[in-house]
Amino acid sequence: MNLTSIFYHTMKSRFAAMMAAMMFFSLHLTAQEINCNLTVSSTMTGNNVDPKVFKTLERSLLDFINSRKWTDENFADYERVNCTFFINIKENPAENVYVAELTIQSSRPVFNSSYQTQVVKHIDQDFVFQYKENDPLEFSDNIYINNLSSMMGFYVYLILGYDYDCFSPKNGTKFFEKADNIANIVPFNANAGGQSISGWKQTDSRGVGAQKNRYWIINNLLNTKNDNIRKCFYKYHLQGLDLLYNKGDEARKNILSALTMLQEANSSSLLYITTIFMSAKSDEIINIFKGAPADQRKALLEKIQKLDGINIERYNKVLK
Repeated sequence: MNLTSIFYHTMKSRFAAMMAAMMFFSLHLTAQEINCNLTVSSTMTGNNVDPKVFKTLERSLLDFINSRKWTDENFADYERVNCTFFINIKENPAENVYVAELTIQSSRPVFNSSYQTQVVKHIDQDFVFQYKENDPLEFSDNIYINNLSSMMGFYVYLILGYDYDCFSPKNGTKFFEKADNIANIVPFNANAGGQSISGWKQTDSRGVGAQKNRYWIINNLLNTKNDNIRKCFYKYHLQGLDLLYNKGDEARKNILSALTMLQEANSSSLLYITTIFMSAKSDEIINIFKGAPADQRKALLEKIQKLDGINIERYNKVLK
């Protein structure tokens, strides 16, 4: 394990409760990296699909995500990345073909507290896949097999990239690159049981706005012009949230500095990866600053006007 990886795991270890027990378990680093809660639900009406099919799919996806080894590093059980996947099946246009919406969320612990901070919150409205009950889930980092496993792999790597970035500046690059590779190997004519799939290519925009698809999310994360956005992840979490327990004023100043970095990276236009960040953090930011000095609240609101202006009234209601 290289020095960066050692640093990452050392930082994650700080957040575990009951350290004596954890030191014992850390001698047996056998757990996989992801601790995912996944639900498959359906809002379809008038269909003849047996609900058991969705339960079987749910179990298969849980096993696929939680049992697969996604990195070349060893994780103790308490280091696993917590996340949720919610798949809402909306249509069944052909036999064994489904149109769905995927919601992902991930979190990480805050030092010296029981609080879990939300890191990623995103809804992918462009998810078409083919599945026959009890079909095995096959996946490769380098070969496109089907849209179902590619979607799961893409978002697992995205979550890992965000998580690693929170503990060390730009340390999640290797996982973002893996997600980027998954996007790149999807064929232009890929389909699911005859239904076209979308969201992987630069021009794909079905069901989503500009720069909200998978192509643009991962490309904007890897674009070096947006480095300050990723450095913001680190400063906000490790130098902000993790200091709140005993250095509240310093922590808030560092969070303001992180938001300044975010603001500077969005000087010409608001990138969707910034919207993902603010969507995950808006309630948290309000709670952190509601008891802050007036000058800090004023400085925050000036930044929020540019970063999350559509929700400014929510902030004003508590912070003004």
